[in-house]
Amino acid sequence: GRWRATDERAAADVPASLAEIVARRLEAVPAAERDVLDGACVQGPSFDVRILARALDRPLLAVLAALVPLSRALRLVRGEGRPREFAPPVVQEVLWKALDPARRTDLHARTAEALASAEAAGDLPRAKAAPRIVGQFLLGGRADRAAPLLVEALDGLLARCRNSEALELTTLALANGPSALEPAVRTR
Repeated sequence: GRWRATDERAAADVPASLAEIVARRLEAVPAAERDVLDGACVQGPSFDVRILARALDRPLLAVLAALVPLSRALRLVRGEGRPREFAPPVVQEVLWKALDPARRTDLHARTAEALASAEAAGDLPRAKAAPRIVGQFLLGGRADRAAPLLVEALDGLLARCRNSEALELTTLALANGPSALEPAVRTR
């Protein structure tokens, strides 16, 4: 996944007319299903339904049931099984930008906890999970939880030649202030 420290990127990436069309489509979404979309959008353009269910503290079947009309009737989400994606990807950007900042922060923190739980249970490989956990904790206002994994996450991204993602994660970590990085620096 990719991370954002501010709203400016989302606003710049979506042409106004397209954002308006997506916003109108989202107006037709009932509140319970909108809550699922909001929870999913903090994961990025694609999302894992098991992580989403854990983050929202809902049964997996309830989340899957909420996704059915979003996929079939409204065509906002596509995919089968665990991985899903927003269709078109601009739906995720519009949803993310529309979230109340406090709710967005809370959803990022809850998603980070869900990712960490899935990784601890062996459901996600650590190398893949670490950068996502760190990014979500940083966006969730929990730099204290991100710092111990930061170096490992960056090393893993760089080892897989994911340099732009490593740079984005580093920028996000630095945006949280130097005190947020102290535990990561001490582990080196």
